[in-house]
Amino acid sequence: MRNPYLTNCVECSATTSRAHAKTHDGKCKACATGLEPQGLKCPDCGQATLTTYQKRHGYHCDGCTRETDPVGYANEVRGFND
Repeated sequence: MRNPYLTNCVECSATTSRAHAKTHDGKCKACATGLEPQGLKCPDCGQATLTTYQKRHGYHCDGCTRETDPVGYANEVRGFND
């Protein structure tokens, strides 16, 4: 069952409390303040911001993944790895 006190941000789809979203036009803290969440940078390049899903699963940004494994990245985009 989904937590009744949480919702998704309208901009980045991150999980945030309903109370915070209600007072900040549906935005999470990072989007409402304009600051990037800490720790969501790519571990390779340190520049690109990862989504929460990418960070949670140990992924890297699309640019670094494309450079490291261009064939695998192309297959993933085409849906061959599903």
